[in-house]
Amino acid sequence: MRPLPVVVEDRQYFHGSLVRLDGVRGMTPTHTPENHSHHDWPAVLPHEADHAWAALSLHHVTDPARVLTQTFETLRLGGVLVATEVAGVTKYNPVDLGTGRAGLGERIVGALAAHGYPVTADWTIALAEAGFAPVERHASTFTASARNTDGSRYLALQLTLSRARLAEDLSADDLTALDAAITALVAGTSEVVMTSERFSWVAVQPIATGPNQHDIGASGSSQGRTLVGP
Repeated sequence: MRPLPVVVEDRQYFHGSLVRLDGVRGMTPTHTPENHSHHDWPAVLPHEADHAWAALSLHHVTDPARVLTQTFETLRLGGVLVATEVAGVTKYNPVDLGTGRAGLGERIVGALAAHGYPVTADWTIALAEAGFAPVERHASTFTASARNTDGSRYLALQLTLSRARLAEDLSADDLTALDAAITALVAGTSEVVMTSERFSWVAVQPIATGPNQHDIGASGSSQGRTLVGP
């Protein structure tokens, strides 16, 4: 089997910790250099890309329209871009994060909201304006459970980032309880479950142009659908 090159442009604070492709047969991940410009990222691609994936990341770039246009031009005809963003409020169960500190999870969510987190965005129109057709938006529920290793790791990372952002917003007692929740996640003794809503966009580089090239696909709560081709 010919190795499949995968180019990853990862935000530095994740340190690539959530990108694990080495164990996938036939995939050879290539990270862009740390000093590589977001504006010339297509230059690292060896040829036209088959797929592009932007997970909770488009809202971070300074010029999303340019990035979407670059992605459109980089994809082969019939290539697919998948993008995801947070679409709703995060909820924790139990609300006390297993610490006995009543309402802790709700206060974390509320304090983050006061700082503009999570960032939400709708890329349906922007994707169509970049030339993609069809563009389909799907709604789903994202769940992370501490009952499995990946879920515990994800939750520990998210709560650690939240603690850093909210060190001046939460009370000393809340911060102590949050530390305990993170410790339990790292130790594998937590049973916290986090849920939040997600929007996912599936956008195609059209093979043929025509009067319907910029039509926008129906949006809604479609789940479990896979786009095979245009």
